[in-house]
Amino acid sequence: MSELQQPRSTIEHFLQLADTGKWEEFDEEVLKVCNDQQFIEWSTEEGLKDPRENARVLAISIFEQTNQETLEPEQETSLRQSFLNDESLHLRRKAAFVLFKHGARDNEVIIRIKEARDNDPELTETATKILDKMK
Repeated sequence: MSELQQPRSTIEHFLQLADTGKWEEFDEEVLKVCNDQQFIEWSTEEGLKDPRENARVLAISIFEQTNQETLEPEQETSLRQSFLNDESLHLRRKAAFVLFKHGARDNEVIIRIKEARDNDPELTETATKILDKMK
């Protein structure tokens, strides 16, 4: 990621918000950067693979909120890796939401969304809305 000149201080600011539980402010700030190509590239190339869970939360949040119409192949690959392998079940479920948003309708994605609806109170409302779109 040598060409990307995203200031580390900005990413660190998000991580500080997350680490101190300032999720409302975190979400507001994500809305300001979610369509910025540098943040999308960071999310794809580094954020989804970062060992820090809150960095992965940031990356998934950017993909959840972006207005980007379609996923680039590298983005889909990175999100699929998160969907399948992230150590956090919560983030695997959120990755399913992003994949669904961008057209994935395979059984694995739908099952993960149903699991979120049934087992993750923080994600129940979003999962229900997604599943209602399928009716």
